[in-house]
Amino acid sequence: MEVKLNNMQSITLLKHYCKSVLFLLFCCVFTTFFGVILLPVALLSSDFTRRIAVLWARLILSTLKFLCGIKYEVQDAINAEILNQQNIQYIIVSKHQSAWETLFFTIYFSCPAFILKKELLYIPLFGLYLRAVGMIIIDRSSGVAAIKKIIRKILQMKNDKRAVVIFPEGTRVLPKQRVKFQQGIIAITKSIPDYAIIPVALNSGLYWSKDKLLKKEGTIKVKFLSPIYKDNIYLYGDVLKHLETVINEESDALL
Repeated sequence: MEVKLNNMQSITLLKHYCKSVLFLLFCCVFTTFFGVILLPVALLSSDFTRRIAVLWARLILSTLKFLCGIKYEVQDAINAEILNQQNIQYIIVSKHQSAWETLFFTIYFSCPAFILKKELLYIPLFGLYLRAVGMIIIDRSSGVAAIKKIIRKILQMKNDKRAVVIFPEGTRVLPKQRVKFQQGIIAITKSIPDYAIIPVALNSGLYWSKDKLLKKEGTIKVKFLSPIYKDNIYLYGDVLKHLETVINEESDALL
């Protein structure tokens, strides 16, 4: 059944579209300008480049809130300070519904190491920064070799105390859409048992959809779920199945 909008609803929708377009234009212009101006300095120091990345992400999310009215709240936040004091490092295994969570994690974990597909390196300027900040870039078609590279890179970064972020679905999905989690997580958790696995549920796709220009006003919710440590991993049996179930169910509960 076709739903007709009244004049007020049409005007409101048009305003939201205009704000969404303005946000997109701001992201393109600001990112290009910011990236070009700071490139000569940024490439000299990976630490400085990561600080730039965090500042960039903050400004993008602040503009998103100002123009599109999209805020966020964190539920059951992990205490990163306590984990650091206990010398525990962690791998974030998160639902992936939009580009929003990459910005959020960049801020929340001070530019963590994302595991990303190599195609992102081909984006002009952006690809240079991905290399400069030390992201883990893989060729997903290489199978076992890609998993070995991830494990090797994570072990190399251990002294840097950086969080690692994995999107186990391998692509952005719509709210309530189901995509099987990739098997590589099992090999990673077995090869790097000293890292805690922290599942994350979210509902960003409600407000910043992967396939729509329109940004909807509202509050994105992020929920950090119970960590899996090497000492309690036996409680979960099939870790991959547990992660898939709990992340999907908790993400649905946030809708």
